[in-house]
Amino acid sequence: MGRTRYCIHPMDQVKNVEIVGGTKSLDFAKLKSLKPDLLILDKEENPASYGQLGIPYVVSHIRQPEDVLVSLRALQKVFPESQLSDQVKDWESLNLKCPKDFSGDWGQLPGVIEWIDKPKGKIDSIYYVIWKNPWMIVSSDTYIGGVLSRLGFAKYLKKYSHQYPEIQLEDLDCENSLFLFSSEPYPFLKEKESLKGLGLKSAIVDGESFSWFGLRSQKFLNKNIK
Repeated sequence: MGRTRYCIHPMDQVKNVEIVGGTKSLDFAKLKSLKPDLLILDKEENPASYGQLGIPYVVSHIRQPEDVLVSLRALQKVFPESQLSDQVKDWESLNLKCPKDFSGDWGQLPGVIEWIDKPKGKIDSIYYVIWKNPWMIVSSDTYIGGVLSRLGFAKYLKKYSHQYPEIQLEDLDCENSLFLFSSEPYPFLKEKESLKGLGLKSAIVDGESFSWFGLRSQKFLNKNIK
């Protein structure tokens, strides 16, 4: 019946589905007018006031990759005749224990769309950047942090008091850091030239693989963790 404007796949199937706002800014009046039988939401992504709508709902709470399996099983109970059983089996087959530390061959870093400046020396920290003006990064205790950890980058990540802290680049040790600029939600792919001007060891990475906690990240993890 409806989707957020970020629900873009598969485009040929969803292009005619009504958009009911963004993840944080749902148009509740429009949503109610569509008279859906069920809302599917996520605690981290959607506003908490959905409970006031009087519409049945299922809420996931995805903080780490292993949480996906819990939510898929809950959805499977709601939709027993769906193909969710295949996704459940795929997630069950993943080895989500943290692998050995990354070998240091940065040319093999998973998920890179394009390098801005590939590291040649020592790297002490990785900053996964999701927004600009202000600059925002992710803490290690987020889903993205969990994906990076399972790819072998746990020792390069920092935990912050906020999951998505604002930063000032001049406050960081940029000389020994690698910056991963996500292709979404901020469209860093469109700003390659300005990123080059920052003089940072950095790459643009596929945000869907790192943060879309369904089919895409499952395939990404399955391909890249041992």
